[in-house]
Amino acid sequence: MSSGVRHLRALAVLFVWVLSCVCGARRSDGELPALRLADAFGVDIPVLENSSDLADRVAKAGFRWVRLRVLWKDVESEKGVYRFEKYAALVRELDRRRLKVVLVLGGSNSLYGGGSVAGEEARTAFGEFCAAAVRQLRGKWRLWEVWDRPNVGGEFGPLKPSEYALLLQEASRRIKEVDRGALVSSGALSGVDLEYLREAFARGLLGSVDAVAVQPMRSESPESVLSDLSRIRELVDRFARGSKPFVWVAGWGYSSNWSGVSEDLQAWYLVRSVLVCLSEGVPLIVWHCFAWSGEDAVESGFGLVRWGNWEPKAAYNAAVHLLSVVGGATFRRRMELPKGLHGVVFDRDGKQITVLWSSGVRTRVVLVPKGKLDAYDALGRQIQLEGGQRVAVELTDRPLFLVGRVALEGVEGLFGSEYSKNASKLLTSWAEGRI
Repeated sequence: MSSGVRHLRALAVLFVWVLSCVCGARRSDGELPALRLADAFGVDIPVLENSSDLADRVAKAGFRWVRLRVLWKDVESEKGVYRFEKYAALVRELDRRRLKVVLVLGGSNSLYGGGSVAGEEARTAFGEFCAAAVRQLRGKWRLWEVWDRPNVGGEFGPLKPSEYALLLQEASRRIKEVDRGALVSSGALSGVDLEYLREAFARGLLGSVDAVAVQPMRSESPESVLSDLSRIRELVDRFARGSKPFVWVAGWGYSSNWSGVSEDLQAWYLVRSVLVCLSEGVPLIVWHCFAWSGEDAVESGFGLVRWGNWEPKAAYNAAVHLLSVVGGATFRRRMELPKGLHGVVFDRDGKQITVLWSSGVRTRVVLVPKGKLDAYDALGRQIQLEGGQRVAVELTDRPLFLVGRVALEGVEGLFGSEYSKNASKLLTSWAEGRI
């Protein structure tokens, strides 16, 4: 089968998954393809011996995707003998709940070259492990991610871009020998490491994958990812030959144990991270993580629930509200707003849903409801709108959900000349129904 036919077949599978074009490309008329948030939002999960309860909780929250790590050293502790039992048990539980699964294959194995995978023997052995994983864990909804954070290492061990490109080529070849329609992704890089990507792409990485994963961890606000996504796509455009892999976000989150990040701010950032990525046509956004099973305080802060008692944090409630209100809606457009203001528009069965927020500016907007208008904060608490025909609402870093048609009459607040310059454009957009 030619690479072009293989890629088209792979894309056809993913079309079913996300009900849309997955490449993040705009249509010929400049608009983004239609995406449903529920089909694009997932969460990292740990691998547990008793996984039924965890699978129930993830599905109940409304997630459609999960991402989990399959460690080579756990599976192959004796050369040529593969034990996937605990992973297979979890995958069966996820399949029963119709959850789509990203399986991260990797981690060094001391059986081969002292744990390094830079040599030919280790690469060949890793390819055998990947093939065995597909035979044992294959299913209807799978995305195979090869390695995790190859640019920094950790449990998976760092690899030079040239080494990683060779490893990924071998792994992809073996995966597709077992399943010709399998979708293979590069491993998520820690941060937006453009130099690493550039060198790996130059070594031929893009010819082996259907997707490129990034993990844009940062202390800055979620909106800062927009320029990074643009630069990554520019690199893909530059080095891709033929069909272009799609770019997706794997394991991005904010820890509530970081300095300056409260549990409430983590919740607002979760909503904003997902909406910003979706507005750029990213077909899959995975939050890190549902729960952290280790003892590291910073890592545990990423969780949506507390380990042990499953107590929901504000970020969990925000995710559930986002999925319940917007999950089944179709993304329509990102609003054209002055700097520091952000908004996205969805449609659900003919009903308009608008989400507005501010990043660092004190601003009020004057809204004119076009019929019944309900407002909620990011945790699902209803907000009473006072004012009748005209409603003045302060925008903050907490996303505001508006359900119903609404127009914008004005923008007020502490802003500079740039706001005044763009105000007429914004008002015209609202009047013409473009936002």
